[in-house]
Amino acid sequence: MITRPLRGSLRRRLLVNLGVQFLLISAVAVASVYAVRYVFGEVLMRRALELEAEQFVDGRRADPAYPLPLTRNLVSYLGSDTAPEWLHGLEPGFHRHVRRAREHTHPVYVRDFGDRRLYLLFRADQVDQLVLYFGLIPLACVLLALYLTAYLGYVYTRRSVSPIIGLADRVSRLPADAANTDLARDYPDSEVGVLAEALDRYARRIADLVQRERAFTGDASHELRTAVTIIGNSAELLCDDASLSAAARRRAETIHGAARDLGEVLSVLLLLARETGPRASSERCEAGAIAALELERCRLLYATSEPDLHLHRLASLPVQAPSPAVGIVLGNLLRNACNYSRHGPISVTVLETSITIADSGPGIPEQEIDNALAGHYRARGASRAGKGLGLAIVQRVCERYGWQVQLANRQPHGLIATVSFVK
Repeated sequence: MITRPLRGSLRRRLLVNLGVQFLLISAVAVASVYAVRYVFGEVLMRRALELEAEQFVDGRRADPAYPLPLTRNLVSYLGSDTAPEWLHGLEPGFHRHVRRAREHTHPVYVRDFGDRRLYLLFRADQVDQLVLYFGLIPLACVLLALYLTAYLGYVYTRRSVSPIIGLADRVSRLPADAANTDLARDYPDSEVGVLAEALDRYARRIADLVQRERAFTGDASHELRTAVTIIGNSAELLCDDASLSAAARRRAETIHGAARDLGEVLSVLLLLARETGPRASSERCEAGAIAALELERCRLLYATSEPDLHLHRLASLPVQAPSPAVGIVLGNLLRNACNYSRHGPISVTVLETSITIADSGPGIPEQEIDNALAGHYRARGASRAGKGLGLAIVQRVCERYGWQVQLANRQPHGLIATVSFVK
């Protein structure tokens, strides 16, 4: 089952997207306010004052009695004798901020006219009102429309994706063997319904696959267990036959032990085939004792090559798992070490939380270590290597019980396999 919180994750992203839009719109609004003030104060106002000055100069040249400009927003003075004292030091040109004592700054345009100087003063309070009326209020209306549009887009998008979120929630709660999900019934005539119908078909395929797998494992379990039981019972009867020689009885005991071990391994492998994922086990075993047993089995299996095996039990290592599971992991790692080490030493060290198996073989190329635990890996080229499934089985068992297996090269040559039994 999916454990990731599906509900709210997409909505959270939509909310973040909406918040980002609001922030960007607000930033644009602030920049627009400053732009409006700059355009009005530095461009439009300057141009308006220049035009007023040109009109007055042209009018006065045509008619000496032409009046000075005087409006609600504009005050003019001709000559320093008529202008206020705080304007006397201004040079010809546009002055954006001219401060009058204890008052706001005023935009002032100064131009020489004959032997006299023309002063055009724009009232500061009128500047703010014009910016408000012609800049900020329209801008506020535009921003309100943008905010409303963004919010409506969020609401519409949330309603559009809500069926998808609901469908994901339902799929996450379905059991692994669910066959008749019938998800499409709740989403008729919609794009989500097409997705739900595809998921229904996929669920039926998965259910058929699970059913075939269960049938196979059940049949394999019955047939293999029967064959192993027959072999084990026959070997046990041979062991009790007094007419057998000592060598034949040892071979029969070996067959009986191998049949018993095969039955235990078969139980673990069938368990792995039926269920996946870490789980707690009610069984306990001592990993050091199992390591010693697997060492003896390797000595018997590789008796002709006389492997140089050493066991160092530095601590007791109890493990909450069936002993066949621990045996599969340690046995496969030991056989892998024996296959590649030939006559070199192999040491098994039991620590408080882990077991290390160090061989003297050629090791694994560094770039291939990550792939060594996959199936069918045969990089070191030993003649006794099989189909390369041993390490893959080790990885599956470790994943099943929450253990960790790591491979690392040792100096000057060899490989160290470490199995950590702490979850």
